[in-house]
Amino acid sequence: MKNHTSAQISINKLTKVFGNDGRTGELITAYEDLSFQVSRGEFICILGPSGCGKSTLLRSIASLEKASSGEVQIAPSDSGSESNIGMVFQERGIFPWMTVTQNIRFLLENNPHIDTHDIDSIVDHYVSKVGLNKFAAYFPHQISGGMKQRVSIARSFANNPDILLMDEPFVFLDSQTRTSLQELLLNIWQETHKTVVFVTHDIEEAIILADRIIVMTAHPGRIKTIIDVDFPRPRHVSHMRKTSQYHDLINTIGNMISDEISDLMPTLNTTGLSG
Repeated sequence: MKNHTSAQISINKLTKVFGNDGRTGELITAYEDLSFQVSRGEFICILGPSGCGKSTLLRSIASLEKASSGEVQIAPSDSGSESNIGMVFQERGIFPWMTVTQNIRFLLENNPHIDTHDIDSIVDHYVSKVGLNKFAAYFPHQISGGMKQRVSIARSFANNPDILLMDEPFVFLDSQTRTSLQELLLNIWQETHKTVVFVTHDIEEAIILADRIIVMTAHPGRIKTIIDVDFPRPRHVSHMRKTSQYHDLINTIGNMISDEISDLMPTLNTTGLSG
């Protein structure tokens, strides 16, 4: 169990309200009154039904979406400078006109904290780490969706962020590829111990990856509970799936999410909210 006293991210009474929905003229609250902390080197998953504000919260942490009220505090890096935040999105976000290697190099060449003499070795390390040595000179249109997401992960970790925010990066992948990338992410995280906030709607994914799971209510998103995931690290997905603890946790969280969706249905029927 991690010590949660050395907070790298502190969220205090955070609320996000959007303008009217265009149908009823009412304001839309994405998430409401969120308070939690993320420790240095901790892997947090934010889990909840669609429309509970998970992705909006991640964007607020990254200062891409201003919250309506409350506070996000990001502690300085270990060197005392402002923390460097990296992001991995659903859409992968790699440049189609660059090769695998060039995509990974790009952020490093524009990072003043990385010595230019180290760039080649860093790129080689992460190309190898994500298993793309044979595809280093390929362009994105020449590789699969899973490989593209490997490039995104390699690029993000290679840039040496203090905090990595990941917004359902495996959501569009098939089950086998998804499991493979979860194993890969665990392996790289175990090596780097970056602070990670990972958004997902997949219960098993959250259990496999996280030190703690923040379970959100349905719209508007509030914190329903925070669950410690007590599986030891390093983790192996195939071993975890064989344990009764794993399946008990799936059932416990699944019942929570099902209750939220059931409670939301009357609201959907009367307001037309979806997504």
